Amino acid sequence: QLLVTASSYGQESNPETCAAYSKMAKQKKSSKAKMIPSRIGMLYIYMPALLLCTVCLMGNMIPNNVLRMSPAAILAWIHFAKRILEVLFLHKYSGSVEKSLSRGIGVYYMLVSFLVCCVAEENP
Repeated sequence: QLLVTASSYGQESNPETCAAYSKMAKQKKSSKAKMIPSRIGMLYIYMPALLLCTVCLMGNMIPNNVLRMSPAAILAWIHFAKRILEVLFLHKYSGSVEKSLSRGIGVYYMLVSFLVCCVAEENP
């Protein structure tokens, strides 16, 4: 991970090549991709992981569920709930973002949350 982070700094620090998904992202004028408002894009990023963590917290209610309630699942749920609340009530968004980029990041966050919920112990 450190190697990937170190080698991608130049690309992410260049406004022409960086992934534009933050509230301060500038829209590329030549982009032909489907653009959505930044607030909606940020909800696409955080909502799938929050929903998955919610399922983890209800793990005991679902029979044969591999996702289980654990301290890690609780902390992940708190993290993503806080992010959703920030998107809805704190930050002011003015730009737009590619829909596919937001969905891709959202799927990644959901997969990481899934792995955390699967491997975390209920009683560490």
